[in-house]
Amino acid sequence: MRTFPPAFPSRPVREVRVSWVRQNCCGVFAVATVDVEPGPPGFAVAVAGGAVRDPAAHRETAPVFTAALAEGFRAELAARCPRVPLAVTVVVRELLIHPVDSTEHAFRMAGRCAAAEAVDRLHGAPPTPVRRTPGRTSTKG
Repeated sequence: MRTFPPAFPSRPVREVRVSWVRQNCCGVFAVATVDVEPGPPGFAVAVAGGAVRDPAAHRETAPVFTAALAEGFRAELAARCPRVPLAVTVVVRELLIHPVDSTEHAFRMAGRCAAAEAVDRLHGAPPTPVRRTPGRTSTKG
């Protein structure tokens, strides 16, 4: 009899805070906080009310950057868990957008970091400490 791995995630992973920021170079700024929740089969993204600071200023860019964050998250899951079925809802709790330095690439990389952090936490790793160079950060457990 063939057994299948459980779907990702096996339990909620809350307050995964990630950043992809380089302060001495333009065009590298993405900060997000997500909750990774078990959901229906597949992959879904939801944006919580109030997730985007100054939504009027980011009316056009927030959906683009949210999509890039989701794209990066999904790509990292495909790389780390290629045979595990997805039943996940990524809830964006916070999305910090810089009016000049935020890019789709930065949010895509932040999404990859969020997925890596979530997978690591599901396997018992402590939250990744804050770093100042581009990469994943986490300040919550």
